[in-house]
Order: sequence, then C-alpha cells, then structure tokens
Amino acid sequence: MVSSAPSTTLTVYCLDRSARPKTITFDSTEYRFKLALLKDNYEEMPYIIRTSTLLGQSIIAYLRKKGFPEALKQGNHKIVEKAYQQTKNFDKLSFLYLAVGSKDKLQKMQKIADARGDSMSRFHNALFAGDIEGRISVFRDVGLYPLAYLTARTNGLDDIAAEILEAAGLTEAAIDDVPSYGTSRPPVITSTSDLVWPSVLTWESFFDEALANGVLEGGVEPEYVNGDAAAAGAHSALDAWAKEEEHDDIDPEEGGWDLDADAGDELHAPEAETAVEEEEELGAGATPGPNETDLWVCNSPLAADHVAAGSFETAMQLLTRQFGVVNFAPLKPLFVSIYRSAHVYPTTFASLPPLALHLRRNP
Repeated sequence: MVSSAPSTTLTVYCLDRSARPKTITFDSTEYRFKLALLKDNYEEMPYIIRTSTLLGQSIIAYLRKKGFPEALKQGNHKIVEKAYQQTKNFDKLSFLYLAVGSKDKLQKMQKIADARGDSMSRFHNALFAGDIEGRISVFRDVGLYPLAYLTARTNGLDDIAAEILEAAGLTEAAIDDVPSYGTSRPPVITSTSDLVWPSVLTWESFFDEALANGVLEGGVEPEYVNGDAAAAGAHSALDAWAKEEEHDDIDPEEGGWDLDADAGDELHAPEAETAVEEEEELGAGATPGPNETDLWVCNSPLAADHVAAGSFETAMQLLTRQFGVVNFAPLKPLFVSIYRSAHVYPTTFASLPPLALHLRRNP
C-alpha cells in the first residue's frame, strides 16, 4: 500500500517476513524524473528540474546511459568532452580524442591512466595513439614479458627486445622457435577539425519554447492519478502498428552540464580561441537530404512499395482509391511481412548499432 502526499515524499506500508507491519518513507523525485523522460512528458520534467535538488551527476550519467547524448548527436564534441571530464568517464574520453584525432590529448590520457594505476587504460591510450614503446612499457610493468618481446620484435625494436630477454633471464638461442612477423604499425591519427561539426537545421524543442515564453519560471505541479501523470501531453490514440511516434530533442544545456565537479587540471588541454562567427558559418546551409524510403513513396503508385517504405497510411489510401478496400485488419500481417522483408539490419561490432539497409527492386 502506497500513500502519497502533495510533496515528493511517499510512504509505503508493508509487511515483513515475520508478518509485522512496517513503514518505509522514500523520495520519489528520481524515479518520477526517469518515468517522465521515458514517457516523453516534457511538461513535468522542467517542474522536477526546477523544484528538486536531487538532479546532479547521477542524472547526467543516466541520460547518457539511456541514449540521450544530444551534444554528441549534434556534433558538438567540445561539450561532450566537458561532460566526460566532469563525470570522469576516461574510457569514452579517450575514444572521443581518437575520433577527433587529438594525439596530444591521447598522450596526456596515458599519463593520467599511469597516475591512476590503470594498466588497461594505459594500453588502450597507447594503442589509440600508435605509441609502440608505450604498449611495451605496459606489458613489462604487468609482467607480460612474452607479449612485450613479441611487440618489440615485430616492430623492429631489437634493443628493447634484447633488454626484455635479459630481464626474463633468457637468450636468443632459447627462443629461436618464435616466428617473425612483418612490421604492422598502427595508422597515424589524422586530426579532423578543432571546430564543432556542422549540424542540420532542427526545430525548436519544448525547452526552447518554454524558455522563450517564460513557462519554466512558473507552472503548476502535474496532477497524478493512480501513480501516473495526467495525459495532457500524450500522443493521440492511434493503432500501434500504424502510428508514427515523434520524439522531441532534449536540450543538453538543461541537463546539468554546468556542475562544479572537478575533473582535474590534467584533463584540460590548451585550445586555440575560435571566433563564434566561424562556428556559425560552419553549420550554415547544412540541410538534410531526402530519405530513400520517402523517394519510394513519391515515385511509386503501387501500394506494395508504400508498405515496403513503412508508409502504411498512404498505402491504405491507394488501396481504397484503386480497389475500394475499406477493411484493412486482415491485411495487417501482410503489411508487416512486406515491411520486414524490404529492410535488413546487418551487425558490425558488438559495441555498434546495426546498419539499416533498404532492399531495392533494381539495385
């Protein structure tokens, strides 16, 4: 049994294993915020952000874990870098430096990993930066002399290979059966750009409109019925298989990026001052191109092509005009089967999402 008051404190009345009544009081702010986020309830989230003190680094980590890295989606890798520094996510910070081609910062991340005593992070940063001697040093420090010797010998570092053999108490004659491989150096990191990447034009989100109209300054706490928010901002009640879902963007500036968490001075590298006008000109004129499935709908009068493109509504309109079909319930399995047969999703790596490919009639 749950009893709720007008505040965010909830009281749970329950029985323990000995059948004795107990009372548990807890704060519902965190789960209310996560529930509003999952249900796209952008009317309740500003109220929670404004009235609660629970939001902090844990909420930032939750947003990133659940798939809301808006700054990364928009190509603003500078804000992503600051977010990773504040949350001290060293692994993703190193991969970000690899993506933008910042070799100096990768070398600095090696020193940070050495100071933290993280051998795996040292090896990853040395591998990303193409630092062969750094990889050999990691192998020697953790006692993996065979891997250190093979790495040195493969890359032509005979002097270091001899030192490793001497430290291990072996000679060349004792390991003459070790195969010799050709030199295979990692590719040199190429710097992409110090500016933010250009992004396509986006519509104003709920937070942009709310800030412009001053909605965030006031507002009334949303009413609850049986533990659920009122359906003021819910989507229209359509059939699930024919409904098009819309997701608003979450403004990263409203997610607590300005926390005063200290990530250490070693994470901040000196960056050149870039004019605001140059960054604005970089994204000027970038417009999204047409989607391939939209071209199917525009160029074909066949209902099957519209179904394959996922435009069920236009397909049903064509069937109504061409054949007088009015009952589409028996066609639902055929629609779903045609749509699934026209798209494939091959997997590449376990850490990457599958690729979405559309099958064409005439490739």
